[in-house]
Amino acid sequence: LPILREQGLTVVSHVTDDVRSAMGVNDRAGLMEVEALAQRQILAAHAEAGVTFLAPDSVCVEAGVRIGADTVIASATTLRGDTAVGSGCVVGPATTITDSTLADGVTAPHSYLVEARVEEGASLGPFAYLRPGAHIGPGAKVGTFIAQLSSASRESLRGAYPTSVRYITSASCVKTIVSRAAGAYGVVN
Repeated sequence: LPILREQGLTVVSHVTDDVRSAMGVNDRAGLMEVEALAQRQILAAHAEAGVTFLAPDSVCVEAGVRIGADTVIASATTLRGDTAVGSGCVVGPATTITDSTLADGVTAPHSYLVEARVEEGASLGPFAYLRPGAHIGPGAKVGTFIAQLSSASRESLRGAYPTSVRYITSASCVKTIVSRAAGAYGVVN
């Protein structure tokens, strides 16, 4: 307040019944408190609309994210930016989605999506990484340790071994692609 007065600005009081609206942020601890309150309000609004949060204290949902009814958000999940999650989805645990769209009925445990589009009934992961431009078709399965870049999958991608990471790039996959330690095979358009 003294700084404002020194600058010749007017300082007035305001009566409020909600002390949260008058909380100040003077340090990082104060910022954490205000962010926690804001996050609680965002999650409460989604919960009232039919979204289930299994571990709400470990979930981060930014303002503006849209989530459909009957979707379950598991622990350690982060939803950012212009993200839309359909109804009846299961997202998480440990999933981060940024600026992406998930249609109804998608499952995405332990996955990382950036600017991707996932169609109805598709299944991701665990440990799938969808990079910008990835498009997963209806009912498709993107399996363990798959990184998909700027391509469309209509059926199934599956990683067979944790040490066998494969990248699917600039392709339109119409059949199952299975990565194996000896190499990858499949039918690609």
